[in-house]
Amino acid sequence: MKIYGAGLRDIDNQANILPLRKDIYHCFDNRWFVIVPKIAKVETGSATPSIRYVTHIISRDAAELWPTYHNTLVESLRNSSRAYLFARFAWAILFRVKLFVINGYPRHVIRIYKDEESAIEYKAEHCTGKMLSSEYGGGGSQAATRRRGSPG
Repeated sequence: MKIYGAGLRDIDNQANILPLRKDIYHCFDNRWFVIVPKIAKVETGSATPSIRYVTHIISRDAAELWPTYHNTLVESLRNSSRAYLFARFAWAILFRVKLFVINGYPRHVIRIYKDEESAIEYKAEHCTGKMLSSEYGGGGSQAATRRRGSPG
């Protein structure tokens, strides 16, 4: 957040607080829905479209929320909260693609490597399913990331 959050510190920040009902918080914490920007229709007399933040259900586990909470406008949102919501969106999506990555099939992946001077290099590689499962399937809180000691 220090890099991309335009002056935001880390996750322990007031901008990263979103008051939710207990049942809704449970769904949000389980990555069953996200809050995303959506371009609203251009109103008459306006030259630029406005961006609104809405809920988006991404899990079948939250099917009962769909009629009431899918595409619902989030009305009270701080501007500084947007970077945290984007990070939360990325976390939810990366968690969902983990099983696609480690399901045993070989894949072409792009890996990030750093040299001794911290210069970043992107390399396209063909990885076996076993290799992907071994390096990305660690579980725990870093379930969608590679294990320590791996390139990048």
